[in-house]
Amino acid sequence: SGLTPEQLQDRSSMAESFFELMVSVQATLTTLHHAGLLYIVVRAIYDSMRGDNPEPQGDEVYSHAFLAFGLFGILAEWINGGCQKPPKELTILTLQNVKV
Repeated sequence: SGLTPEQLQDRSSMAESFFELMVSVQATLTTLHHAGLLYIVVRAIYDSMRGDNPEPQGDEVYSHAFLAFGLFGILAEWINGGCQKPPKELTILTLQNVKV
């Protein structure tokens, strides 16, 4: 099933905010990458998705894992590429790959 325009806008805003935050900590992310420690970021992303719900119910745990690792993958490639793409472009790439 496709997303409504409102749902798409909400996801777009959330993704763009995420990537804007990542740009603001770009130096730290690059340092973690060079130290071989970037993988710790995926746990932080996953934990932040759970918010106030420390124990996701049912299949929600799979959705959180999928989104966390997907965002992390795009983030890792952005860092590998020298952090060249702007948040808006990373958002478009994210939404193209998440068709829920």
